Amino acid sequence: MSVEMSSADIYANVTKLRKVKVVDNSSDLIYENYQKPQKEEKLNAVGPPEPATNVSYGKAAKSSGCFLLWSLTLCLLLVASIGIIIWIGVELVKRQEELREQVGKVRRLENRTEELKEERGNFENQTKQLSLEKILLQDKVQQLSRLKEAILASENFPVKDFCPDKQCQPCQTNWVQFQGKCYLFYEAYCETWSKAQEFCHSKAADLVLVDNLQEQVSSTP
Repeated sequence: MSVEMSSADIYANVTKLRKVKVVDNSSDLIYENYQKPQKEEKLNAVGPPEPATNVSYGKAAKSSGCFLLWSLTLCLLLVASIGIIIWIGVELVKRQEELREQVGKVRRLENRTEELKEERGNFENQTKQLSLEKILLQDKVQQLSRLKEAILASENFPVKDFCPDKQCQPCQTNWVQFQGKCYLFYEAYCETWSKAQEFCHSKAADLVLVDNLQEQVSSTP
């Protein structure tokens, strides 16, 4: 009873095998149910693996080529940047020199402007001085003209009265000048108009006739 159960178990676990005959040419042997090793099957299916050294060398060569390309690009960019910086520096130096020249010109123009202002001020002062001298000369000319008229009007010109201390003046001593005329205020009493007129003629003058209130006020001592 026990033997039958064990035999049944044994037969139940038996796998079916296909009968294969393998002929070995070298030894004239025939093998049944021959199975090839698994390693050989994998090698036949995939093929022989490539050497690891070739793969690593290709990757290294590729990476080194990229590194050289990037290095060359960076070097070119660096050289270009240095060239641009040098060009900018040269241009800045030129611009600074031009700016200095312009500043120098502006300063020279400012100095010249100040000199011209000073010269203008001097000319204005000289003009004012000449104007004053012109006015004084005009006054002297008028005085000389009146003196000439007095000389021509008088047969005996009183030099002592018009030119005391050898300096001539437009009016005689003790006479008052007003608007180009000379007035004498005679305090002595004259009896008649005719006697007063004769006295004025003796002084190479005429008896005054007041034309307006201003002349009367100015002529009053």
